[in-house]
This record gives sequence, C-alpha cells and structure tokens, in this order.
Amino acid sequence: MATQANALRRLIGKKILVAPGVFSPSVAKLAEKAGFRALYFSGAGFSNLLALPDLGITTLTEVAHATRQITSQVSLPLIVDADTGFGEALNVARTVREMKAAGAAAIHIEDQVLPKKCGHLEGKELVDVDEMVKKLISAKDAAGRGLLIIARTDARTVEGLDAAIGRAEAYARAGADMIFPEALESPEEFREFRKKVRLPLMANMTEFGRTPYMSAKEFEELGYEVVIFPVTAFRAMMKAVQKTLAELKAEGTQKGMLGSLMSRKEFYELIDYYRYEEETRGRRVPRKESGWGTGDGRARRGKGAPRTRRSLRSGHPDLQERCGRVPDLQRVPDLGNRNKRWVRRDCIPDSERKTANQESARIVHGGAPGKGGGAAGSPRHNAGAWAWRGPDRCDQDCGLGTWQH
Repeated sequence: MATQANALRRLIGKKILVAPGVFSPSVAKLAEKAGFRALYFSGAGFSNLLALPDLGITTLTEVAHATRQITSQVSLPLIVDADTGFGEALNVARTVREMKAAGAAAIHIEDQVLPKKCGHLEGKELVDVDEMVKKLISAKDAAGRGLLIIARTDARTVEGLDAAIGRAEAYARAGADMIFPEALESPEEFREFRKKVRLPLMANMTEFGRTPYMSAKEFEELGYEVVIFPVTAFRAMMKAVQKTLAELKAEGTQKGMLGSLMSRKEFYELIDYYRYEEETRGRRVPRKESGWGTGDGRARRGKGAPRTRRSLRSGHPDLQERCGRVPDLQRVPDLGNRNKRWVRRDCIPDSERKTANQESARIVHGGAPGKGGGAAGSPRHNAGAWAWRGPDRCDQDCGLGTWQH
C-alpha cells in the first residue's frame, strides 16, 4: 500500500536503514519489538523455511500470502525478495500488483536466469540487459507510487564489477528506485559502486558469503542507504532448535533448558494475547438480551427437557462454558429470533446428542439425509453447521438445515 512505500521513502537517506530478515509474523513482531525501523522478507529464508533450496522454486502466490501474513501483524515497512519477478515483463506487472495488495513497501527483482541461485554461489547466469530493463519498466508502470522497485544485479560474480556498474546505470534509467549490487567482495568495491551509481543503494550482509563482514556503520560511511541481514535470524533459530532437540533426545526432559526458552508469558505479551481475550469478552451478549434463561425457552422446550440448543450469538458465555472455547461463528447467523436456535455441530457435547435426537429426530424439511426435501447435500444447506427450530422443522430460508446426528 502507498502508505508503507511512503514510510520507507521517508526512512531512506536519514540514517542507514538496517532491515533484518524475517520469515514469519512472530519473528517480524520480535524485530519490531527490538526497535528495527524496517524489515526484509528473504527469498532464501522463506524457501529454507519450507525445506526447499533457494532456486526460485517458491511461487508468487506463496510469497504474496506470506507477505500478507507479516504485514497484517506489524506496522513496519517490509522489503520483499521477489526473485526474478516470477516470469517475464507481463508477469512482473502482476507480481507488483500482488505485492502492493499484500502490503509490501518494496520489492527487489534480480537479473538472473531461472533457475536462479543464491547470489553468493558459483554458476549463475544472467538475462540480457534489455530483458531486465523491460521487466523494470513494467514493474514501475504497475507500481506507481504504491511500491518501491529495487533492481538487483548479480553481475559482479559473472561479468565483473564494471559490468555490474553498467547494468546498474541502465536499470536506473529504466526507473528503478534503488539498486542492490549483490555479492561485492570488498569495501573498495562497495565504495567504487557508490561513486558511479547515483541512486540509493542497498547492501546484503549475509553470512558465509563473498562479502566480508562489515557493520551497518561501515556501510553507512561508504554511502549506502540500506543494509539487509537476510537469513541471520533464520540460521540462529535453526541452530537453537537443533541444540534443543538434541538435548531433549538425550535427556528425555526439557527441565535443564527452561532458561533458554521463551516463556508462555513472554510469547503472550509478544502477540498481545490478552487484547484478544478482552475483545472476546466485549462481544458477549448479556443473558437477558440474548433470551437465555428468560423462561420462555423452558416453555418451548417443555418441562424437564434438556437445555441442548440455544439462541447463539457471538461469544455467548454459556456456549463458551459448554464447549470450552468460543467457536468460529462466521457461518452461524444471528437472526434475532429466539425461535431459531442455532448451534455449531462441534459444540454439542456427545452426552447431549442422543437425548436431542430422541427429542426431535427429524431431518429438517422432512426426509432423511440424502432422501427427500431436506437432503444434507441440498444446495441451500450448509453441512458445516446445524439448525433446529422447534421439534418439527427449521426455517425454510435459514441457509442451513442439516439436523445434528
């Protein structure tokens, strides 16, 4: 969305922007809590999270979905690795639209041939400059002001530094908002690149690669606006999990490592768990308003009849007591009529089903499942929820209609 792109624009140039790689909403929230001002969604981190190699195997749909999951939980601008753009120029335009809709602030597109490789490995191949320029023009046309387009070049390893600078200049003329020179091999190369290219620059400070280890301050002194640490958190997580599992296997207990685990309290604070509880409580309907326990319900049930079905409203406390949780109520309408008692199938205790069936064991609208007017497969009925109105029938327009068995 434009607001995120604008937020990123405002951050660029004031002070070097450090963007840690995040690969899930929870990790993104940790980064936000740690005080970072922007985030980076790494293609390598995401692929590796799925136990896949970083060869461009993930799809646009997967990346857009993962992006949306992150941007829905944090307010920081997110830079997304879009690999080669998921196709040719026409596909790149769609990629841009999907990333805008997913809430990304920027994407970067690289000039490799598919299957692509990690920028710090041997054996990469590059597309022609003209082909990459077409992709960037298409991306900019689709982006407008709603998304920053970062052009990544992997030419340093394949064609040399001068060729990488030449490509960067062509990409700048095509309209790129920022240049990402991948896998430069010394501070001198970063300095030379800065001298020749006038656009904002993004550096990649990955581990175990071609770039020597440099701090964010050193990149800032060289004139770079953004530095990413794409898979640092992912690698730390994997090592910690490996160590934890080894100890659990050896000891058969986690008691000795409790100090190295995030506590329940810490995680609940991270995801703002108690806010959700407050919202749930705030949506509950008072008993009198909902018609629960007003007496008329007992009259309709008959003396001594089990209280198996009630008028259902979102977050009803008695439903929560019965089920031990508040079910997903999106598919259960509230018609504001106490004669229509709606329940979810999974919220009727087993102990009550037999009694309820004996009390009113008719399929709605007559017939049995798959037989006659009230067939469970009827297009006007939804087998995911259950309805009951009085002992004999359900409302013809309820949209539900399969009796609880």
